[in-house]
Amino acid sequence: MKFVSKKILIYYLALTAFSICFAESQSNDLLTAKIYLNNGKEIICNVLNIDKNEIKIQRKIFGGAIANEFYKFDKIKKIDLAKPAILTNNLKLTTGSLRKTKSKAKEAYNLYKPFAKLHGKTWSTETAWLYAKLLENSENYSSALKIYNRLAKNKLHQEFKNKTLLRRAVCLYELGSVSNALPLFTQAYELAETSDQHAEINFYLGKIYAQLGEYKKSLFTLLKNEVFYSMRDDWEVKSLDATLFSYAKLDREKEFVNTCSRITNKFSDTNYSQKAGMYLKEIDKGKTLHELIQDNHEDFNHE
Repeated sequence: MKFVSKKILIYYLALTAFSICFAESQSNDLLTAKIYLNNGKEIICNVLNIDKNEIKIQRKIFGGAIANEFYKFDKIKKIDLAKPAILTNNLKLTTGSLRKTKSKAKEAYNLYKPFAKLHGKTWSTETAWLYAKLLENSENYSSALKIYNRLAKNKLHQEFKNKTLLRRAVCLYELGSVSNALPLFTQAYELAETSDQHAEINFYLGKIYAQLGEYKKSLFTLLKNEVFYSMRDDWEVKSLDATLFSYAKLDREKEFVNTCSRITNKFSDTNYSQKAGMYLKEIDKGKTLHELIQDNHEDFNHE
């Protein structure tokens, strides 16, 4: 009887310690963790600090005392951390909220980043992915690319190697490194799983082919988005707009005018429509396609 009572008491104290530990982690902004050691021992604690190969923790022990302990990474089988709040919220980003959300994502990224080398639910890759996407959305392609590259090299999460292909390719393209972006886009196309991914890749490949002087190949690629992916976000209008450069370079005025008309009719409430309408007016005034390219080089966006 005494043995059973003792087991119940130990179980109760363990639950109490966990509750206290968890509550303190919420109020003091410390990370709650459950560490599984190689020797089979399990520890519920707060993380105080972590460096390259060692973690410092704080935990309640029986009697109410607080123990600070250190554990080398090679002694830890895995670690489960409390899920960051930013990953549990449904992010509906607007122009006004992007800066605030990005700031919170950066905090979470920096907090969980040191755990990237450990097995378990560390949330390091998830917070890194979110922060990189927000940086990319803010057109901070250089910083986003650094995180995407780091994710691609993480041996504990090989799934990110393929997942980051497209994002790395886009960042490289936007940074002007077309030659490095092209093979990544090609690889990403073979691994793409959704229509949105195919449409995005078609758009960028079409632009790259145009920059390389392969205008017919560019048109063939871009027009896939009108035929197959017309319902995928705004990739259709973006792709139609991008075809104008190749039509102009090939001096195909009829197709150029027809495409401008389609843009103004189907996407009348967009900036693309305003630009296409301006081109039509210039052509009516007698301008050639070659002159349009010269006068509106930046608008064609194929530098």
